Amino acid sequence: MAGRSVNRQALYDEIEPEIAKWKSAAFLAAMDAARLPGGKVNEIPEALSHPQLVHRELVQELARDDGTKVKFVGFPSKFSKTPPNYRLAPPRFGEDTNAVLQELLGMPQADIDALRERGVVADKF
Repeated sequence: MAGRSVNRQALYDEIEPEIAKWKSAAFLAAMDAARLPGGKVNEIPEALSHPQLVHRELVQELARDDGTKVKFVGFPSKFSKTPPNYRLAPPRFGEDTNAVLQELLGMPQADIDALRERGVVADKF
């Protein structure tokens, strides 16, 4: 398994400039004509307006504690007797890190700060 990714970056360096020359629809059509599997990776607005999600009423919206509204994809299964209950908006990146490390793992703040300094724990992308 380790050998599978040894040359990954070199492969990306070769493939990415070639793929970048294509418009996605033309690239997908060429892949389909060559009988190669593939599909478009949607950006978030495209994904949230996808007809399948709209039809199944899967796009949910909740407000965070500061009032910011957040759209997200809800639970995909529909249960008549136990429908999903959405109470909290998805957290911001790193929003719950301190609580998890302190409350669940019992880590002191100094240790968490040291992890942040070393880049092990991040609050932002």
